[in-house]
Amino acid sequence: MRLQVWLISGMDIESKQATKLLAAIIECNEKLKAMAKDFESRPEVSKVYHEFEWNKNGDFIESGAWPTYWVDGYVDVSLRNGHSIWWEINVEWDAEKWIFEASVNLPGEYGPNTLKEFPDRVAHTIDDFIVQLEEGMKGLTGSANLIETQM
Repeated sequence: MRLQVWLISGMDIESKQATKLLAAIIECNEKLKAMAKDFESRPEVSKVYHEFEWNKNGDFIESGAWPTYWVDGYVDVSLRNGHSIWWEINVEWDAEKWIFEASVNLPGEYGPNTLKEFPDRVAHTIDDFIVQLEEGMKGLTGSANLIETQM
């Protein structure tokens, strides 16, 4: 992924960093949209769902059991043969770091069954965030051929 961000010359360093961060997140969503569009064009696919959302975990913040904030994006594909498969990326963060998780999943009797799990990634700076998000997305979109395991 080649990230291009137009920066205003008078923008302070923090604003420039925030712009880079937002651009990376938007680019992640654009890659998921392109993946969904590709799947929609396949004759063996009956439905495709794409979602990208930002969340704040209000219920478990004080317990420390869940991260405070996260971004979640996925492409969920239903095939004409009745099988389903979905690609998902999650970015969670707290005051110290960002954690990136990505996987390809199948529905199971008691919850999702992981078909492919990518290594978790951690970032402590915005520049590292961008690198880790790019690498996570590269693995996820590069695994689109796993749809063939469900045909």
